[in-house]
Amino acid sequence: MAYMRNTRVTDRRNRPFALRECFLALTTLACLACGGQPQHLENPDPNAGPLAQAGAPVAQDWKTPDNRDVRLVDHRGKVVFVVYFTTWCTPCVQVLDDLHRLRVSEVPEGTLEVVAVSLDLNPEKVLPSFTDALRLAYPIVLPDQGALRGRTVFGKVPAVPTLFVLDTKGRHIETLVGAIPVDYLKRRIQAIGENE
Repeated sequence: MAYMRNTRVTDRRNRPFALRECFLALTTLACLACGGQPQHLENPDPNAGPLAQAGAPVAQDWKTPDNRDVRLVDHRGKVVFVVYFTTWCTPCVQVLDDLHRLRVSEVPEGTLEVVAVSLDLNPEKVLPSFTDALRLAYPIVLPDQGALRGRTVFGKVPAVPTLFVLDTKGRHIETLVGAIPVDYLKRRIQAIGENE
């Protein structure tokens, strides 16, 4: 009988995927997939591209859920933040709200444009009520097929939220992943404006 008790204890301890470890692993993955701490993938000089090479202007067109066109070329002369998000991601909602506040009241008018790209699987269904609730001062657009697979004209989307920074000439100069402090974004807008 004593041998059996020891065997059971040993079996529990040697199980490769105990319930507690699985739960911790899944929780960690969920946090990482939904942003977590900000990652600055690049922080080059504003006149350099993401790999510290001369960048070329990026062209990209999207459609809003109500079928309006949104084109990057229409925003030349402004710093542009393109943020990829999902409606179920809590850090994403916070970033969207921070970008709204930044664009509306914390930077000079006409210096910043934001485009938010939904990576939800059924954006046509979930976005109308989401946009009504948030009332953002910038467009939320539908993704293309490449974006749904994590590939964009700016590079990969490793997690949500991911924010791509474009300078006033439309060149991709920086990629930020996760929750981004508003103060950093304000300083970045100012630095880009001073270097143009």
